Amino acid sequence: DGTLRSALERTQMYARGLTASAAQIASGDFHSVPVSLMISRNSAVTDQMASIRQATFERYSVEKQADGLAKTVHWAHEQNALIQELLRDLCFITLDISSVGATTAMLEKMVVFEDRSLLLKQGSSADGIVKAPNIHIKIELGKVITKWVKIKPYLEAAAAGETADLSDIQLAYVYGEAITGNLAKILDHYTKLLETR
Repeated sequence: DGTLRSALERTQMYARGLTASAAQIASGDFHSVPVSLMISRNSAVTDQMASIRQATFERYSVEKQADGLAKTVHWAHEQNALIQELLRDLCFITLDISSVGATTAMLEKMVVFEDRSLLLKQGSSADGIVKAPNIHIKIELGKVITKWVKIKPYLEAAAAGETADLSDIQLAYVYGEAITGNLAKILDHYTKLLETR
């Protein structure tokens, strides 16, 4: 699709600049220019990717007519994006380079992630979400929820402005990346289900 391809190309352009700014900061350069560029480019990439995911979901759900399964898969994709955003927010807040309102937004994302994790496992007719359809997905969702319980205190502490040790941040990232891995497996299982429809 030409429109989505153009959007991805714009995202790729922003991502190159974002990567360059992040590398500059990672090397110890905390001047206002790379920091402000990273924050603005990060927002641009995040917003653009959210728009692309939504457009793709809308098209796919119409084409597949997947009886709620497409929305469930879309939510699983959104959960994957959300945990990555929370890890980014944790980093920004810890480095004291977050934008105004970042902690409030972080707490709101945490509520969404937690609520959606439970709904993906249990299903919700009100939200059009299908209950986890097989044991493989149930197990992986259980792992997501278990690891979420472990990472949540670190995210809450950062949002509360508490000073964190480097070891705490690293541990939070281990849990976050493990959640990402579980969500990737969940998406693989859902993809196979959609392909058989």
